[in-house]
Amino acid sequence: MKKKRVVVGLSGGVDSAVSATMLKKQGFDVLGVFLYCYDGRVTACTVEEDRAMAVKVADFLHIPIKIIDLRSQYRRSVIDYFFAEYQKGRTPNPDVMCNKEIKFGIFYDQVINEWGYDYVATGHYARIIRCSIGNKADKLESDATSRYCLAKGIDDGKDQSYFLYRLKENQLEHILFPIGDLKKEMVRKTAKQIKLPNWEKPDSQGICFIGEVDIKKFLMTEIKPQKGLVLNTKGEVIGEHEGVYFYTIGQRHGFKITNNLKLITNNKNVKPLYILNKDSVHNTLTVGNREDLNTNIIITEPLHLINDHINPIIFKSNKFQARIRHLGELYDCKIEKVSKNGESVIKLDKPAFAVAPGQSVVIYNKDIVVGGGVIK
Repeated sequence: MKKKRVVVGLSGGVDSAVSATMLKKQGFDVLGVFLYCYDGRVTACTVEEDRAMAVKVADFLHIPIKIIDLRSQYRRSVIDYFFAEYQKGRTPNPDVMCNKEIKFGIFYDQVINEWGYDYVATGHYARIIRCSIGNKADKLESDATSRYCLAKGIDDGKDQSYFLYRLKENQLEHILFPIGDLKKEMVRKTAKQIKLPNWEKPDSQGICFIGEVDIKKFLMTEIKPQKGLVLNTKGEVIGEHEGVYFYTIGQRHGFKITNNLKLITNNKNVKPLYILNKDSVHNTLTVGNREDLNTNIIITEPLHLINDHINPIIFKSNKFQARIRHLGELYDCKIEKVSKNGESVIKLDKPAFAVAPGQSVVIYNKDIVVGGGVIK
């Protein structure tokens, strides 16, 4: 029988290396690919080190490897989007866009549609399972029949399904997440046991393909500071800031309170102030108390459904769970409105803190990812 062929995205990290190891052991014909997406010209990154390690891992596993240069596409789809969203006064999630446009956009299309491989595999902590989705909520629970569904990874502390909600069901049939059923400690242990060259490499942090970066400094490479006013909830001027683009909803640092008549900073009874609103037109920030940031109503752009045949009637009578940030709390919720051409309304059973426009809310049915949307 002819071997199934799979392309593994080798990042240089331990997760993708163990994924490639598992697939080879399972009998797949494995090709490694390193995606060259960011060259570090603007901010420091470890791309050269990562590329060298990916090649070293491929050599260790005796599998071929290719380097694909996607720098221009990454610039257009992720970095330009990142800056544009901040300039609109929103707080984007570049990792969601990176997965949609790069890893499971351009890369996926090239591997499956151009090269004719059977699968794309990555080191994401997520799972693809078979499940039934019908007109009743109980049919949303996983079983061994019917459709392909995206599910949370077994490791609650590493689950990356939040970043993957823009996938489509027809893609899931051709995607493999080999370590989705493992906990991180087992992945690291496996890497050590087989003596992978990167088994001790620390986990990557920060923005997809860029790594850990000071967001403000990164933004300042293209957006110049512009002093503006800080207002209280009455509209009174109480301070100044360096430009609304450098702040996000819920932030409590980085702006200056200069009017001590409005706020006595050495009074221990004075509550800390949080950013409640950003007005990019007038370049003002409105600040207030933490409780002012609690809300149980989230309005989004049209929801993206992974299994888009789901009958909207499901949303009107059944509860789901919503997550407004990666690894954040799961809130019981109801989807009160779903429109392909308009906004969607999600009602949480209890208030969430600092719901920021531009971020994503992801909807779950237990372990299954139903879909999600960008917060308005």
